Amino acid sequence: MRKRITPANWMKNTVTEQEANEFDSRFGQCCDPTHFRVHLGGTPANAWNKSAISVFIKDFLAVHPGYPSQEDSVRKMVWIKSHAALESMIKQYRKSNTLHSGSELEAMRLQKNRTERKRKVSPAIPYPIPRR
Repeated sequence: MRKRITPANWMKNTVTEQEANEFDSRFGQCCDPTHFRVHLGGTPANAWNKSAISVFIKDFLAVHPGYPSQEDSVRKMVWIKSHAALESMIKQYRKSNTLHSGSELEAMRLQKNRTERKRKVSPAIPYPIPRR
């Protein structure tokens, strides 16, 4: 999926809010393998992205005949991987489109550093060992 949707072609392969809201899965798939598009402004669980994942799974299994497409475990594995990849792309897309002021960036940097220092200094508290 990452080969089809990259930061270089996000705007070309991303649907608008209007397209995603108007989509109805009862009338077919949202896209096809040759014109694969996702809704990066939404969530992996919205109707458009669910349909896109199913299009991707069908195409993946058709292109890779070495995987037994009739087995649910293979379909589940491809679904999990594609869902995770889409979720990661959505986060990256949102992060790249978020504009922060200088003071907001500085506050985020300070919070990140503070959290990292706490993580490094504080030892992990072991679970209490039950007595017999």
